[in-house]
Amino acid sequence: MQNPKEMTAKAKFMEKFSQFLLRNRVLLWSLLISMAVLITGYFIWFEWNRHIVENSSLLAEEAQRLYQEWSSEEDQNRKNQREEELLEALNLVIRKYPHQYAAERALFIKGNLFFEKENWDDAARAYLDLAHSFARGYLAPLSLFNAAVAYEKLNEPDKALANYKLITDNYSDNYLLPHAHFSLGRLYEQKEEYDLALSSYNRLEDDYSASNWTKIARNRIIELTINGKIGK
Repeated sequence: MQNPKEMTAKAKFMEKFSQFLLRNRVLLWSLLISMAVLITGYFIWFEWNRHIVENSSLLAEEAQRLYQEWSSEEDQNRKNQREEELLEALNLVIRKYPHQYAAERALFIKGNLFFEKENWDDAARAYLDLAHSFARGYLAPLSLFNAAVAYEKLNEPDKALANYKLITDNYSDNYLLPHAHFSLGRLYEQKEEYDLALSSYNRLEDDYSASNWTKIARNRIIELTINGKIGK
Protein backbone atom coordinates (compact mmCIF):
# COMPACT_ATOMS: atom_id res chain seq x y z
CA MET A 1 0.00 0.00 0.00
CA GLN A 2 1.05 3.55 -0.67
CA ASN A 3 1.53 5.75 2.33
CA PRO A 4 -0.46 9.00 2.65
CA LYS A 5 2.51 11.18 1.71
CA GLU A 6 2.99 9.36 -1.61
CA MET A 7 -0.74 9.58 -2.36
CA THR A 8 -0.73 13.30 -1.62
CA ALA A 9 2.31 13.90 -3.83
CA LYS A 10 0.67 12.02 -6.71
CA ALA A 11 -2.54 13.93 -6.28
CA LYS A 12 -0.70 17.24 -6.36
CA PHE A 13 1.20 16.19 -9.46
CA MET A 14 -1.99 15.16 -11.25
CA GLU A 15 -3.64 18.42 -10.29
CA LYS A 16 -0.71 20.46 -11.60
CA PHE A 17 -0.59 18.37 -14.78
CA SER A 18 -4.30 18.87 -15.36
CA GLN A 19 -3.93 22.61 -14.85
CA PHE A 20 -1.01 22.64 -17.30
CA LEU A 21 -3.10 20.83 -19.92
CA LEU A 22 -5.98 23.18 -19.35
CA ARG A 23 -3.84 26.31 -19.63
CA ASN A 24 -2.02 25.09 -22.74
CA ARG A 25 -4.80 23.19 -24.48
CA VAL A 26 -4.77 25.47 -27.52
CA LEU A 27 -1.02 25.10 -27.94
CA LEU A 28 -1.16 21.34 -27.48
CA TRP A 29 -4.00 20.96 -29.97
CA SER A 30 -2.03 23.09 -32.44
CA LEU A 31 1.03 20.86 -32.01
CA LEU A 32 -1.03 17.70 -32.51
CA ILE A 33 -2.69 19.11 -35.61
CA SER A 34 0.69 20.23 -36.99
CA MET A 35 2.15 16.77 -36.44
CA ALA A 36 -0.82 15.17 -38.14
CA VAL A 37 -0.46 17.54 -41.10
CA LEU A 38 3.27 16.84 -41.36
CA ILE A 39 2.78 13.07 -41.22
CA THR A 40 -0.01 13.23 -43.78
CA GLY A 41 2.06 15.49 -45.99
CA TYR A 42 5.02 13.14 -45.81
CA PHE A 43 2.96 10.17 -46.93
CA ILE A 44 1.39 12.20 -49.74
CA TRP A 45 4.86 13.31 -50.88
CA PHE A 46 6.19 9.76 -50.59
CA GLU A 47 3.40 8.37 -52.77
CA TRP A 48 3.73 11.21 -55.25
CA ASN A 49 7.49 10.70 -55.52
CA ARG A 50 7.08 6.95 -55.92
CA HIS A 51 4.57 7.60 -58.69
CA ILE A 52 6.99 9.98 -60.42
CA VAL A 53 9.89 7.52 -60.20
CA GLU A 54 7.80 4.64 -61.54
CA ASN A 55 6.38 6.62 -64.45
CA SER A 56 9.70 8.15 -65.43
CA SER A 57 11.44 4.77 -65.22
CA LEU A 58 8.86 3.21 -67.52
CA LEU A 59 9.40 5.97 -70.09
CA ALA A 60 13.17 5.57 -69.83
CA GLU A 61 12.87 1.81 -70.37
CA GLU A 62 10.75 2.45 -73.44
CA ALA A 63 13.37 4.87 -74.76
CA GLN A 64 16.09 2.27 -74.16
CA ARG A 65 14.05 -0.28 -76.12
CA LEU A 66 13.63 2.15 -79.02
CA TYR A 67 17.35 2.89 -78.98
CA GLN A 68 18.20 -0.80 -79.22
CA GLU A 69 15.74 -1.18 -82.10
CA TRP A 70 17.26 1.84 -83.84
CA SER A 71 20.80 0.50 -83.38
CA SER A 72 19.97 -2.90 -84.86
CA GLU A 73 17.72 -1.69 -87.70
CA GLU A 74 19.32 -2.19 -91.12
CA ASP A 75 16.62 -0.77 -93.36
CA GLN A 76 17.37 2.96 -93.62
CA ASN A 77 13.73 4.08 -93.96
CA ARG A 78 12.68 2.14 -90.89
CA LYS A 79 15.82 3.34 -89.09
CA ASN A 80 14.85 6.96 -89.77
CA GLN A 81 11.35 6.28 -88.44
CA ARG A 82 12.77 4.63 -85.32
CA GLU A 83 15.02 7.64 -84.82
CA GLU A 84 12.08 10.04 -84.86
CA GLU A 85 10.21 7.90 -82.33
CA LEU A 86 13.31 7.61 -80.18
CA LEU A 87 14.01 11.35 -80.12
CA GLU A 88 10.38 12.04 -79.27
CA ALA A 89 10.53 9.57 -76.38
CA LEU A 90 13.85 10.95 -75.10
CA ASN A 91 12.71 14.57 -75.25
CA LEU A 92 9.52 13.66 -73.41
CA VAL A 93 11.48 12.14 -70.51
CA ILE A 94 13.91 15.06 -70.37
CA ARG A 95 11.13 17.66 -70.50
CA LYS A 96 8.70 15.96 -68.12
CA TYR A 97 11.14 14.58 -65.53
CA PRO A 98 14.22 16.85 -65.69
CA HIS A 99 15.45 16.00 -62.17
CA GLN A 100 14.89 12.24 -62.20
CA TYR A 101 17.39 9.51 -62.97
CA ALA A 102 15.28 8.73 -66.04
CA ALA A 103 16.32 12.08 -67.53
CA GLU A 104 19.98 11.24 -66.90
CA ARG A 105 19.53 8.00 -68.83
CA ALA A 106 17.64 9.78 -71.59
CA LEU A 107 20.38 12.38 -72.05
CA PHE A 108 23.01 9.64 -72.21
CA ILE A 109 21.05 7.71 -74.82
CA LYS A 110 20.57 10.93 -76.78
CA GLY A 111 24.31 11.58 -76.69
CA ASN A 112 25.02 8.02 -77.84
CA LEU A 113 22.52 8.36 -80.68
CA PHE A 114 24.21 11.48 -82.05
CA PHE A 115 27.66 10.01 -81.39
CA GLU A 116 26.86 6.95 -83.51
CA LYS A 117 25.56 9.25 -86.24
CA GLU A 118 28.83 11.25 -85.98
CA ASN A 119 26.77 14.33 -85.21
CA TRP A 120 29.49 15.57 -82.90
CA ASP A 121 27.98 18.95 -81.96
CA ASP A 122 24.67 17.49 -80.79
CA ALA A 123 26.43 14.57 -79.10
CA ALA A 124 28.64 16.91 -77.08
CA ARG A 125 25.66 19.07 -76.17
CA ALA A 126 23.63 16.12 -74.85
CA TYR A 127 26.57 14.73 -72.88
CA LEU A 128 27.34 18.12 -71.33
CA ASP A 129 23.68 18.67 -70.44
CA LEU A 130 23.87 15.40 -68.50
CA ALA A 131 27.18 16.24 -66.83
CA HIS A 132 25.95 19.65 -65.69
CA SER A 133 22.48 18.53 -64.59
CA PHE A 134 23.62 15.32 -62.87
CA ALA A 135 27.17 16.18 -61.81
CA ARG A 136 27.12 13.53 -59.05
CA GLY A 137 25.54 10.87 -61.23
CA TYR A 138 27.64 7.87 -62.24
CA LEU A 139 27.20 8.75 -65.94
CA ALA A 140 28.62 12.27 -65.54
CA PRO A 141 32.37 11.49 -65.93
CA LEU A 142 31.71 9.14 -68.86
CA SER A 143 29.60 11.84 -70.50
CA LEU A 144 32.39 14.39 -70.04
CA PHE A 145 34.82 11.94 -71.61
CA ASN A 146 32.53 11.32 -74.57
CA ALA A 147 32.00 15.08 -74.99
CA ALA A 148 35.78 15.54 -75.05
CA VAL A 149 36.10 12.89 -77.78
CA ALA A 150 33.35 14.63 -79.76
CA TYR A 151 35.23 17.93 -79.52
CA GLU A 152 38.38 16.22 -80.72
CA LYS A 153 36.42 14.99 -83.73
CA LEU A 154 35.37 18.62 -84.30
CA ASN A 155 39.04 19.68 -84.09
CA GLU A 156 38.38 21.79 -81.00
CA PRO A 157 41.23 20.71 -78.71
CA ASP A 158 40.70 23.45 -76.12
CA LYS A 159 37.13 22.29 -75.46
CA ALA A 160 38.32 18.70 -75.35
CA LEU A 161 41.02 19.65 -72.84
CA ALA A 162 38.50 21.46 -70.66
CA ASN A 163 36.30 18.36 -70.41
CA TYR A 164 39.15 15.97 -69.73
CA LYS A 165 40.28 18.33 -66.95
CA LEU A 166 36.79 18.33 -65.45
CA ILE A 167 37.16 14.57 -65.06
CA THR A 168 40.64 14.70 -63.51
CA ASP A 169 39.74 17.60 -61.21
CA ASN A 170 36.35 16.39 -59.96
CA TYR A 171 36.18 12.58 -60.09
CA SER A 172 39.09 11.32 -58.04
CA ASP A 173 38.07 7.64 -57.95
CA ASN A 174 36.79 7.13 -61.48
CA TYR A 175 38.06 4.35 -63.74
CA LEU A 176 38.42 6.84 -66.61
CA LEU A 177 41.15 8.87 -64.88
CA PRO A 178 44.21 7.15 -66.42
CA HIS A 179 42.77 7.51 -69.92
CA ALA A 180 41.80 11.14 -69.23
CA HIS A 181 45.32 12.00 -67.97
CA PHE A 182 46.87 10.40 -71.04
CA SER A 183 44.47 12.29 -73.32
CA LEU A 184 45.48 15.53 -71.63
CA GLY A 185 49.12 14.77 -72.26
CA ARG A 186 48.44 13.86 -75.88
CA LEU A 187 46.52 17.08 -76.52
CA TYR A 188 49.16 19.19 -74.80
CA GLU A 189 51.70 17.61 -77.12
CA GLN A 190 49.58 18.60 -80.11
CA LYS A 191 49.54 22.17 -78.80
CA GLU A 192 53.32 21.96 -78.30
CA GLU A 193 52.90 22.60 -74.58
CA TYR A 194 55.41 19.94 -73.70
CA ASP A 195 55.88 20.79 -70.02
CA LEU A 196 52.15 20.35 -69.44
CA ALA A 197 52.23 17.11 -71.42
CA LEU A 198 55.07 15.84 -69.23
CA SER A 199 53.15 16.83 -66.10
CA SER A 200 50.14 14.78 -67.23
CA TYR A 201 52.30 11.78 -68.09
CA ASN A 202 54.12 12.01 -64.75
CA ARG A 203 50.78 12.10 -62.97
CA LEU A 204 50.04 8.73 -64.54
CA GLU A 205 53.37 7.38 -63.31
CA ASP A 206 52.75 8.68 -59.80
CA ASP A 207 49.13 7.57 -59.36
CA TYR A 208 48.48 4.76 -61.86
CA SER A 209 51.78 2.99 -62.37
CA ALA A 210 50.11 -0.31 -63.34
CA SER A 211 47.81 1.18 -65.98
CA ASN A 212 48.34 0.41 -69.67
CA TRP A 213 47.97 4.15 -70.31
CA THR A 214 50.99 4.71 -68.07
CA LYS A 215 53.04 2.33 -70.19
CA ILE A 216 52.17 4.34 -73.30
CA ALA A 217 52.90 7.58 -71.42
CA ARG A 218 56.40 6.30 -70.57
CA ASN A 219 57.06 5.76 -74.27
CA ARG A 220 55.86 9.29 -75.01
CA ILE A 221 58.24 10.71 -72.38
CA ILE A 222 61.13 8.80 -73.94
CA GLU A 223 60.28 10.06 -77.43
CA LEU A 224 59.85 13.65 -76.25
CA THR A 225 63.20 13.45 -74.47
CA ILE A 226 64.98 12.01 -77.51
CA ASN A 227 63.50 14.74 -79.72
CA GLY A 228 64.62 17.44 -77.30
CA LYS A 229 61.07 18.55 -76.48
CA ILE A 230 61.62 18.11 -72.75
CA GLY A 231 64.74 18.06 -70.59
CA LYS A 232 66.39 14.85 -69.48
